[in-house]
Amino acid sequence: MNQTGLQDHSKVIVSEAGTQVIADKSSALHVGRRLGHFLLRLSLGVDMFMHYIVREFGISKDFVPVTEKMFVGNLLPMWLVHDFLTVLPYFEALLGVLLLLGLWTRLTVTAEGLLVTVLLFGTALRSDWTVVSHQMIYLLFVFILLALEEYNYYSLDTFLASRRGN
Repeated sequence: MNQTGLQDHSKVIVSEAGTQVIADKSSALHVGRRLGHFLLRLSLGVDMFMHYIVREFGISKDFVPVTEKMFVGNLLPMWLVHDFLTVLPYFEALLGVLLLLGLWTRLTVTAEGLLVTVLLFGTALRSDWTVVSHQMIYLLFVFILLALEEYNYYSLDTFLASRRGN
């Protein structure tokens, strides 16, 4: 028993109306995990969408030619590098918007992981191990979001599922 006289898995919370409500710690933990999943997904979405914004409208307007130069003399054909870099910002924008909305979250997070894996491959060919380590952190976020997808509550996916009666 804790100091409120309740079993250890419960606690007393005072509501806005001033009444005492008994809350289960596991439900508070559940809400925390839902919020954590939401914030991680939201942050990854902002990051992806900002890649697009900066490359299209910001200081990185010359993204393709500058990045292409990093791949000269690499094993990859330059036409492939050019084409990939040309469409990359649009993939990042799409993934960013879908992550922000929480729409098709499992598919979107999986696509994010595959995209980062492709980027990691190219970065490893350039032997830029510092950037590779950053990309591995992105993959860790992807893993966390997929592993804890049951907490993807604050999303369009959940809203649409509730409207369908799932």
